[in-house]
Amino acid sequence: MTAPTDGELADAFTAATRSAVSALFAQFPDERFYYLSLILSDPCLPPALTAMSDGFLARARAEDPDDAYLKWDYSRSPVYPYGWDDHYARARRLLELRPDLTAIQDEDAWDAEHRARLAAMEAAVSRLDAEGLFGTADRRAGLVVGVEVMPPDEENTARVRRLNPPEALREWLAEAAEQAAE
Repeated sequence: MTAPTDGELADAFTAATRSAVSALFAQFPDERFYYLSLILSDPCLPPALTAMSDGFLARARAEDPDDAYLKWDYSRSPVYPYGWDDHYARARRLLELRPDLTAIQDEDAWDAEHRARLAAMEAAVSRLDAEGLFGTADRRAGLVVGVEVMPPDEENTARVRRLNPPEALREWLAEAAEQAAE
């Protein structure tokens, strides 16, 4: 089988994320989610969905009231990595057909493949936002969606800015955004 194109990868991420987010919202209908992001914790691995809600945050703070970073910490979400085994299975299979980042020796080729994967993830989240999956009006203004790498860098901030209406970003920018080095 040939390697999937960037567009086919974006289509797979779109379908997987649509399915995962829909299932998340159905599983937790009473939660008010304020943060959803596709997280790439290792460039050689597929992304995973994380989500935080007011209720998830309250429970985490009850366990660790002194942790100032809980609100935006992808790894402290009780649902991370949401849908990894089922919703993202096809996307993972397609990534296995792409160039193996662990085997790429040329820095420019590695960077090009890594950026293509991030662009496919961003395209998926953007498409789903345009469909209204993340809500409309006030509901959408209260939800930050992202595509992020870990450890975080200033490119995360650029992607999150592109993916969200300005009114959704005030708190995230003040509390979680990575700033470019001076």
